[in-house]
Amino acid sequence: MEQPKELPSGPPSPEDFFLVAGLYEEFPLNHKIGAHAAAVLQIEFYPGSLKTLCVRCGEASVFRTDRIQSAELTTPQRPHSVALADGKNTAYRQTLQAVRDCQPGSYNYAYSDHFFLVQFYCTRNFDHRICFAGTVQQMKLQKVGQYPSFGDLASAQVNRYRKLLGPERSREYTRAINLFSHDIGIGSLIYLRRILETLIEDAHGEARADKDWDEAAWPRMRVGERISALRAHLPSFLHENQSIYSILSMGVHELSEQECLAYFPVLRGAVDLILEEQLAHAEIDARRLEVAKALGDIREKIKNSSEPSPE
Repeated sequence: MEQPKELPSGPPSPEDFFLVAGLYEEFPLNHKIGAHAAAVLQIEFYPGSLKTLCVRCGEASVFRTDRIQSAELTTPQRPHSVALADGKNTAYRQTLQAVRDCQPGSYNYAYSDHFFLVQFYCTRNFDHRICFAGTVQQMKLQKVGQYPSFGDLASAQVNRYRKLLGPERSREYTRAINLFSHDIGIGSLIYLRRILETLIEDAHGEARADKDWDEAAWPRMRVGERISALRAHLPSFLHENQSIYSILSMGVHELSEQECLAYFPVLRGAVDLILEEQLAHAEIDARRLEVAKALGDIREKIKNSSEPSPE
């Protein structure tokens, strides 16, 4: 029998709400906990920045909100924003005093049923925007929409690893993120596990060239033993955290859908760290070859210049 979903203890940080939380994930609110009201207002009236990929720029960027902090007073019903139009650029001034002090009027608004939209602009190009829609309904906070979509952002993020993963596994990594965004937990972990299996098999292919490699023992090894045997060919984060694979396998056979959804962001972060480490090694190797070739060219020039010229 599937276990009941274990709800989060309260609202996430603004960064996690915008960039990590899946669509329609519920964050229950407790009217007796003032920090919940403050957290809702911090998300809805977030004055900070986000660092993520800009789909239109095609690279990582810093996104900022149109809101700026001010000392303006607000009505007790809700923290209003005042728009100041300046050409196509619009700045919003609104107070965060109600957020900091969690005044009773802000309690009422934070817990009332309402929708909100938070928009960010790319600091590389003001016209490049990301938007997030949220709602509070029946004392539950949810992210109900975003643009670009999870899929668009996922494709841009996975593009960084395309040379490592190849086209097929890149599509599967994107699919894992898309499934999570649509509240499908078990399927998302299956695709993450396939990414790890590919990395292990690629390392196995490299290890076969080692003179002391025992290929006859490979079929009898468990996955943990395979990771240990491939220590020299796999990113250190993977063999230091072999539980990643076992948790992904549990997601296929034992964990509930809700548990898979709860664990996906951490497991995806682990896979990203593994890929980042592998990417860094590849970049260092490429740089090493480039510098070695340049040094060889210098040595050849020095050698030629020191040789006596023929009479």
